Amino acid sequence: MINADANVLMMTPKARLTPQGPILAADPIPFAPNPEGYTPVRFAGRQIALRFDAVEDFGWSLGKLRLYVVGGSKR
Repeated sequence: MINADANVLMMTPKARLTPQGPILAADPIPFAPNPEGYTPVRFAGRQIALRFDAVEDFGWSLGKLRLYVVGGSKR
């Protein structure tokens, strides 16, 4: 279990709007699950990547990654 107050795990979302377009990276976000166990983050892109960095040295595991994805409106 991760202590939400410690901010020891950071998540950086990255996205591309087109296949050969530039990678758009947001600022690192503290990975602090809410009481329901989710970390709400919103971003847009055609291709996405999530990077997780440990700020401190400790044992952790990611578990199952669940994403809620919806189609954009630019079609």
